[in-house]
Amino acid sequence: MPHAHPLVLLIDDHDDARDGMAQLLLQEGYRVETARGGREALRILRTVHPCIILLDLMMPDMSGYDFRQAQLADDDLKDIPVVVYSAVHDIDVQTKQLGAAAFAQKPIEIARLMELVRQHFLK
Repeated sequence: MPHAHPLVLLIDDHDDARDGMAQLLLQEGYRVETARGGREALRILRTVHPCIILLDLMMPDMSGYDFRQAQLADDDLKDIPVVVYSAVHDIDVQTKQLGAAAFAQKPIEIARLMELVRQHFLK
């Protein structure tokens, strides 16, 4: 990896999914910040600047869609690449509409998740 200990922001309202993905990323050598929703993620982004954001779309407090709109409206945050993941059927269409870098369908295959994260650290 070109960056020493690159930082990932993982946004998911499901504790088990979020904690499991965070653990996998940590084992791969990434630093990880987690948020339970979009509002918490925006607060975190005031203090850290991750190399990539992993974003669940369906969350109760602030959806991934609303988070992404807020991110794109902020000049300091808009260029952080986002990988969206969800169980929605048209996630590929949703990804394009959100201007996200990539997508993963739930349930997420671990190898696919790691490959998407690696791809964005090599850019």
